[in-house]
Amino acid sequence: MFLYIDWLSVENNAAPATRNNRLAAIWVFISFAAACRPEYISIVSALTAIGVQKNDLFAKVDYMSEEAVKTLLVEPDTRTEIGVRDQFLMIFLYDTGLRIQEVLDVKICDIRVDRTPTVTLHGKGKKTRIVPLMKDTVKYLQNYMEIFHPGETWLSSEWLFYVERKGICKEKESNHGRDGFRPFPWIRIRYLYCR
Repeated sequence: MFLYIDWLSVENNAAPATRNNRLAAIWVFISFAAACRPEYISIVSALTAIGVQKNDLFAKVDYMSEEAVKTLLVEPDTRTEIGVRDQFLMIFLYDTGLRIQEVLDVKICDIRVDRTPTVTLHGKGKKTRIVPLMKDTVKYLQNYMEIFHPGETWLSSEWLFYVERKGICKEKESNHGRDGFRPFPWIRIRYLYCR
């Protein structure tokens, strides 16, 4: 039995889930056989000694190098408003390690830019947490605010980012007449920070 499990893992290159599935099927069959024939009870105890193989979900994730991240962050054309927005959004995602929906739910009043800059997040399951911001991120934030939220105070309850879904804009988007918001495609940036 041990040889079969080793063969399955090593020579057949089976995933841990496949190995565990086959082991469970064998264990169920031998347990049934032991209930019918008591001499098989020793085999059941030997099978329970074989541990379940853990499946590392992030073992196969190829992370970007620091140089690749820097290259990505300078890619947007910051001479345009859309470029400033895209660059700040990428920096904000990278610095905080947030999910894209968490970023889109941030309001201006959720950000504190005092001695220790932070952003208050409202994540999955209505969980609230506070994440610190790097000083460089705050500089990009202030530049973004000058362009997209001129005259707004840090107490404003307006959305930090404008969102258009299925042709319907959130209130802030329609009030300022900003058309053509294209959804941000690089949502996997969060894995760069969370590793």
